[in-house]
Amino acid sequence: MTSEEDRLRQLEDHLSDYAIAIADVILRDGIPVTSDGPCTYADQAYADAEAELTLRIPDDYAARSISETCTSMSLDWTSVSGWSLYLEFQTAENPHGHVERWFGAGLVPRPEQVANFLANAMVDWQSAGSTDQPFYRVFGQDLGPLFDRLAPYVSDSESKGSFGSRFLTAHRQAAHRWTVADLLSDEEVRAVPMRTGEANALRRLLDWLTTESDGRLRRIALGLADDIQARFIAGSTPPDAAMRELIDSFQTAWEQARVDEQDLA
Repeated sequence: MTSEEDRLRQLEDHLSDYAIAIADVILRDGIPVTSDGPCTYADQAYADAEAELTLRIPDDYAARSISETCTSMSLDWTSVSGWSLYLEFQTAENPHGHVERWFGAGLVPRPEQVANFLANAMVDWQSAGSTDQPFYRVFGQDLGPLFDRLAPYVSDSESKGSFGSRFLTAHRQAAHRWTVADLLSDEEVRAVPMRTGEANALRRLLDWLTTESDGRLRRIALGLADDIQARFIAGSTPPDAAMRELIDSFQTAWEQARVDEQDLA
């Protein structure tokens, strides 16, 4: 392995630690970001920077937070220009429109700054950052200063695990904290009409989707499903016309299931 390959591998490792530090803050703020980790490039023919990193916001979350026309959203980082917010929009006039807003806070801003940049964009993306792309260095320039800026976030532990496993752990811990907070946040009791099939589907979803989750989160998820089913059985009564109308007015999942049923046949 050449010294250049060694440096790029080291850069990827240091960026992984920086990405985890940022993800921890964003997840703590309640935004369920995902990431495959950093990528590095030795040849400028393949990329405009030696390293890139992307933190993705789920498409449905972006649509709820930004606009129904927003189809994709991510925080992107490069070793040349730092952080930016990338948005894709789909409208009748422009089915493939996209916007990029640059943070402009240097190559390695503090995780809290990056999280605030994203939080502000959720409120008003048009005022977050700038359309002007900054250039803090060029491809092939000495990486030493970049390593110095990343140093405060680097973990020396030899058993810290892969990026994927550490990111998944951070994701699970955040999900557990937010689930506990939501469950205990409001004790108001409401009567909500629900189909028997919807209650069964909820129980199965929580059972299957939490199979690889943190044990405590899985216990809460399955306990929640059991509680809902038990209350459903104990307190269920035939719906009147108003309840039936309410159920028929809000049945997004049921309608999607009818579509999927045909595909699965």
